[in-house]
Amino acid sequence: MADVTGGTPPTGASEFNPPADIKEVYDHFGDLGRFYSVANVAALPSTGNWVGRRLTVADTGYEYRWVSGGWTITAGDSGWITPTLNAGWTTYAGEVPRYKFLNGVVFLVGRATGTAAAGTTVFSLPAGFRHTYGSDLVFQGHSDNGTALITVGPTGVVHVLSRPGDIRQGVSFSGVRFPAS
Repeated sequence: MADVTGGTPPTGASEFNPPADIKEVYDHFGDLGRFYSVANVAALPSTGNWVGRRLTVADTGYEYRWVSGGWTITAGDSGWITPTLNAGWTTYAGEVPRYKFLNGVVFLVGRATGTAAAGTTVFSLPAGFRHTYGSDLVFQGHSDNGTALITVGPTGVVHVLSRPGDIRQGVSFSGVRFPAS
């Protein structure tokens, strides 16, 4: 096996001594983080035997794991992100709609009021903040008018469904959470 550092590899000829052996390997390879991270998502390998392996993406700090032929985000914290609301939707009572990725789960919070027709897109979640289920996820939420159904599609679209004629006022996204793809 070729040595990636170009140096002389550890021999392991000494007696079994884990602390010294680990130090010898560390001294040889240096910071092992370089072997477990890539610069960005585009640099994640697309082929090879990666089943179960994990890599960290340096520009986001997210950890990815290879599952079923693709990389899945497993760890990291995006912090709260404010989406652009589509036409006909506004923030309600200062509770700005936001989303966040935290260790493999996407969370939504905040409230919005819509004058657009029921079922129109409130906002869209970008790649990395979506799910891979084959259909929309449906969540029961609330609004000033009563129950609201919130759907999140696999393409990231977030909709609010309500009865015809309802003004979708003060729809709360709090409590909407799902595993990210």
